[in-house]
Amino acid sequence: MENIFFILERMRRMTGIPISYFDLTGKICLFCTGYEPKIHPLVRDLGLRKSIINKMSSDLPILEFEGHILYGACKDELGCSIILGPVCIDQKNRERDSDYAKMHKMMSAEGFEINQKELDAVSSTLVSICFMTAGKTFTEKEIASRAASRLCYEESKKDAVQSFTVESIEQEFARFNFTEEMSFVEHIRDGNPAKVEEILDGKVPAEDILNVKTLKQNEYLACLAIYFASRAAAKGGLDIDAVNLSSDLQLARLEECNSIEEIAALLREVLLDYATQVKELNKSGKSRDTYVLQCIKYIEGHLNKAFTVDDVANAVGLNKAYLSRRFTEAIGMGMMRYTQRRRIETAAVMLQTTAESVAKISSYLCFTSQSHFGKVFKFQMHMAPRQYRDKHKNMLMD
Repeated sequence: MENIFFILERMRRMTGIPISYFDLTGKICLFCTGYEPKIHPLVRDLGLRKSIINKMSSDLPILEFEGHILYGACKDELGCSIILGPVCIDQKNRERDSDYAKMHKMMSAEGFEINQKELDAVSSTLVSICFMTAGKTFTEKEIASRAASRLCYEESKKDAVQSFTVESIEQEFARFNFTEEMSFVEHIRDGNPAKVEEILDGKVPAEDILNVKTLKQNEYLACLAIYFASRAAAKGGLDIDAVNLSSDLQLARLEECNSIEEIAALLREVLLDYATQVKELNKSGKSRDTYVLQCIKYIEGHLNKAFTVDDVANAVGLNKAYLSRRFTEAIGMGMMRYTQRRRIETAAVMLQTTAESVAKISSYLCFTSQSHFGKVFKFQMHMAPRQYRDKHKNMLMD
């Protein structure tokens, strides 16, 4: 779950789009960023949240419109809901923002403002999150096409002409091309720089990946490409902390680019470098044990479910004692201690970014009692849960 929080926090910082994350029921907010919980419409208005979640039939990502207000939504591999927005697709309007805040039950409309974002930015962010959190590949065209079809149907029921929103979606189609050119990701993960270079030099040159109208849009899509590349490199076995530092440095370099050509050159360098690093790691044989990675994936997917080491061993398909020994050697602690640490880290993020009660967080993360949760949390984080919330709340809202 920490990986999900990391992905969502980075995407928010990169795009400026508010993002919230809800559990399987849609009732518990696991993470939100972009607004404080007390003025976050998707936290405050359960009806709005449920309306968007219920429209994700078949677990397909969707774009949802409320006039000129736009949301995007998808599900991760656990079935939890990720919702982007609200953003507006036309000019900012203070009066409309105030009316929106009142309609969606914000405690105070003071300081509430809906940022303007282009449709392609929201669509690209949505398909990127869907790919990184659920491993599902969609294109912006597919998502926007479904949204346009639904809006046309809704307008036809009203015997009205197509709205500005439908026309905007149709006009944006020609600008969607990024996720169709994502084949470099698997080659970075597999440590195959030759294939990455073939893509860049052959049918998908870097300039084509960045074939949009403005320098800012080029920079935005290059951000996504670098982010995808860094995640692929981490999946290929590179140290996650080193990858995070590297991607931050590359994004800082990207900000210094002054032309499309400079952006394309930087992107080429980054993609080839990540693929080469994974290749060298594979040669050295130092990549992390596959069985250990399977254990970590199981644990991450069951932080809110009770399980035992036997359950993990059965899922991985190895003897419990043997698997436990390999896990401890690789991680430096046993599976259940690691699970407890991860649950506390998850609780810390929820305390920072949501308004959920300590009791609800404790129960959600499978602690036997709020008292036990408090003791374990204080031992690991060196302060009580409520003290931690008071000190750190809303750190990710900026």
